[in-house]
Amino acid sequence: MNETGREYATAIFEIALEEDIRNEIYDSLALVKRVFRRERVYIDFLMSPAIPSSDRIEALEQSFSGQINDHVLGLLTVMTLKGHIRYIFDCIEAFRVLYRESTAKSDAYVTSAVELTDDEKAKLKAALTKRSGHKVYMRYKIDPSLMGGLIVEMDNYRYDGSLKHKLKEIKEVMEQ
Repeated sequence: MNETGREYATAIFEIALEEDIRNEIYDSLALVKRVFRRERVYIDFLMSPAIPSSDRIEALEQSFSGQINDHVLGLLTVMTLKGHIRYIFDCIEAFRVLYRESTAKSDAYVTSAVELTDDEKAKLKAALTKRSGHKVYMRYKIDPSLMGGLIVEMDNYRYDGSLKHKLKEIKEVMEQ
């Protein structure tokens, strides 16, 4: 996750806390994410130095005014003007992490070489819940290239227990 995106997320999160509008900001950012994911060229348009900044800002306002919180529209405007709109997905993800932490919820992304059994999933979820003290929402992905083991990412923490990673570490030690 990019530090620039994280800084913007922290700033908008502080506003959300001060004005007690965390949910509204969260929902607005979710809408922005959906739009930008669906229309990838939109970010290219907003980053283009060939297009006058006034036209880019006008396009943002036409697209989002009345649909998202004004602070989020302001965030998009500032990020566009400063040439940082390319970090919007990092910003949204960092905000989501802050939001989840503030509501005692966390998302755990688990990548494994093979499908985990229901028992393994339950044990992993219990361990992560105990470690974080949060309600944990699990997301699973299979990546055979890991060869074995798993990778867990949660709340800006990453544990790589994959066989692929362990073999890489062994190779690095042997090459020294």
